[in-house]
Amino acid sequence: MRFAKRFLTTTAALTVILLASASCEQLGLTSEDSNDTELLVLLGLALGPSCSGTCKTFLTSSAYTRPTSLTAADEICASDSNKPSGGGAYKALLAHSTQRVPCTTTNCGGGVSENVSWILKPNTKYVQSDGTTEVFTTNSSGIFPFGTATNGFASVPNGFLTGLNSGWVVEHTCNNWTDTTSGSNFRFGSANATDQQLINFGFTGCNDNSAINLVCIEQ
Repeated sequence: MRFAKRFLTTTAALTVILLASASCEQLGLTSEDSNDTELLVLLGLALGPSCSGTCKTFLTSSAYTRPTSLTAADEICASDSNKPSGGGAYKALLAHSTQRVPCTTTNCGGGVSENVSWILKPNTKYVQSDGTTEVFTTNSSGIFPFGTATNGFASVPNGFLTGLNSGWVVEHTCNNWTDTTSGSNFRFGSANATDQQLINFGFTGCNDNSAINLVCIEQ
């Protein structure tokens, strides 16, 4: 592991050994993640400090070409200039039908067991990037009931990718972000909303290649 010799300290290397028992799927690695830069980003996501009790969020500093995978979206979160200082790992608030699922029934009728690698933690307070302005507090299912959000993710009404309907069920993701044809749609939220429009403001065709923001969540 050439990159490990160059970049990992002894402590981190020991951590990597412990992580070796985890599958590539658990770490979010795929066959396309073949170069050192991508692997370092992914290891940073895996090894980064974990927030507890209160976690930060941020809207990306600019709009990006729509990412075609969760890995690509998370890499944007890791490198965007709006990422708060402090070294925390961040992932995109972006749904995927098998790899990043909040609920399989409306508002997680079956509870937290419906979560699949979901990036919001149960019973956790989420704040804006300043570390103090509350956005919402999740319930025991790792979602928040609409009407309980105090603020949006930002003060601007920028659209950001979600792939979620108003019941926190994965819907309209352009075939998990791989489709660029006009035959399907993607859902997006509005960053300054406090109701269901925070995650589901509307949808547009997958052939709409306009740049769009992401919301990133501390892990």
